[in-house]
Amino acid sequence: MSKKPIYLLLIIILGLSLIGWLSYLELSQEMKESVQAATTDNVSGWAWSENIGWISFNNTTGGGTVNYGVNIDSKTGEFSGYAWSENIGWIDFAPAGPYPSDPQSLVKLDFGTNKVSGWARALSHGDDWDGWIKLSKGPNDSGPDYGVSRRLPCEGKGGVASFEGYAWGSDVIGWIKFKGTAQDGSDYKVQTALCQDLPPLAKDLDVAVKKDEYCTRPAHHFSWKYVDPDGDDQIKFQFQVTDDSTWSDSAKIDRTVNVDYRNGTTNNQAVIVSTLLSENTLSYNTTYYWRVKVWDKDGMESDWVYGPSFKTENHPYPYVRFEWHPTSPKQGESVKFEDQTVIYGGATTKSRLWEFPGGNPATSTEKKPTVTYHEVGDQKITLTVTDSSNYTCSTTQSLSVSIFETYEEPVSESE
Repeated sequence: MSKKPIYLLLIIILGLSLIGWLSYLELSQEMKESVQAATTDNVSGWAWSENIGWISFNNTTGGGTVNYGVNIDSKTGEFSGYAWSENIGWIDFAPAGPYPSDPQSLVKLDFGTNKVSGWARALSHGDDWDGWIKLSKGPNDSGPDYGVSRRLPCEGKGGVASFEGYAWGSDVIGWIKFKGTAQDGSDYKVQTALCQDLPPLAKDLDVAVKKDEYCTRPAHHFSWKYVDPDGDDQIKFQFQVTDDSTWSDSAKIDRTVNVDYRNGTTNNQAVIVSTLLSENTLSYNTTYYWRVKVWDKDGMESDWVYGPSFKTENHPYPYVRFEWHPTSPKQGESVKFEDQTVIYGGATTKSRLWEFPGGNPATSTEKKPTVTYHEVGDQKITLTVTDSSNYTCSTTQSLSVSIFETYEEPVSESE
């Protein structure tokens, strides 16, 4: 057989392959709109990199037979699944760490801010290329600011939200643009169906106590962050506290509060601790459990979200008080002080410290010290008491020292 027909056949095959390759890279507007995510995935569309070309976020039609896609968890905002590039292959949106720098996280959507952060990774990484793709600039990163965010409100029939902005994939991948216009004039974008009316969330539940408040008005402070995947504002919350870990009994504290909060607002509640039995207070030496539920402006409510359990102190802190006599001493006059602190819960006084700035002595640990002031004016006295449970409180009072006036009998003139 002549070699000439064989060469001609090879040229034809290569030419057809090249035409197909260029057609795939350019992507007509019709093809871009036809590619959809798999039923289990809620991210679709195309992103563009000047270095590696098109990145497809899904494939059930128009792009081959392999069913792949990227998904966002409606509860946590975490991405999962794979995107595809003809030039670098699969891109994993939930790669295992450790990650090159903060945030130490896979790709994640913050429902409060609608910003995307974290790391994706090309599976073809190797040699001098680590394959990492960062979705937003970190606080310690140098260079220009960048990031990807979800744009609300929803668009079009059925409701989709598009992503916009840039991710960075080092010198190999370069900038990845999530929304723009292609060279043929057609628009492209990455979008998500995670846009329909979803229930709100309560996140970052925390309970805190300020030890010094146990000396005055003991209370525990509760906080949580309202987050709505759709960006809806908050209209209400329900807050419950119980001493029953199974929640089989009615809640000891049950508050439903109407509010008008923006998405992403931190909610706060405080409950005092008291020896008096009341529906609105906590008891001493008790372990409690708490939970919250939130509502968005469309009336959709979250599930109950449970916060960390906590235990109140064993008994009240010392009630520190003292008296002195005389109540209005003169300059140079001895003043007798007396510690009248009340100790609770069967505890005893472990230590006390008097502080008498300007007095003599300047400090004392006695229960009934005697002090002399040689300077007139207001004098501050501080008493700090610690009980045998190591609960410490203090109080400060002021006394006024006046001038000591001597009285001399008038001398009568002799006649």
